[in-house]
Amino acid sequence: MLKKFLAGIFLLMIISAQASAIRLEFDPEPIGKISFDGDKFEIEGATKIDGDNLKGVALFGEDFYFHFDADRIYNRFGDRDKKNTAEVDIYGETEIFQIGNTAGADFYLLRKDSGTGDLIKVLGLRDGKWIEFFDVRTLREKYDIGWNFYMTKFFTEDNKIIFRYQLQNNFIDVVCRWHAVNQKFYTEAIEH
Repeated sequence: MLKKFLAGIFLLMIISAQASAIRLEFDPEPIGKISFDGDKFEIEGATKIDGDNLKGVALFGEDFYFHFDADRIYNRFGDRDKKNTAEVDIYGETEIFQIGNTAGADFYLLRKDSGTGDLIKVLGLRDGKWIEFFDVRTLREKYDIGWNFYMTKFFTEDNKIIFRYQLQNNFIDVVCRWHAVNQKFYTEAIEH
């Protein structure tokens, strides 16, 4: 009887592990671009814009909203409801990428144009709330990746988002692995 019970538990663990697996897919083409020069916004690729280039709400894709107000320098991404959004610094030019996945979760990567390639944030939903999952600049500091290393690319592989830094023939990958049960990314740096 105990053996059948333990076998049943083991089988459920295997099934739940497979059900919680996720495959992330990154489209290298941005779904939109926002430029802000301190006075007004220029928005490209939005599905819909309510407002003008000073204040309003822009929709990207089916469910990713950008709330903006040039006078108050108010910039938030996430839900249609302003209360369920995450604040992001938007000065300069920001590209918006959707990270597709097999679990139907919502993830977006925001990349600002910079010399080091580090102004990247990943936003998404956790328990129905829009949050910033991580900031790549913070990961660089966490793993003590020197400023002489340059981010050459970022890509997805299975349940990971990988940011590659290079200095001559030395590579460091910052691997951000999604854990579906805990709904968070776990990070590590791997030198090649």
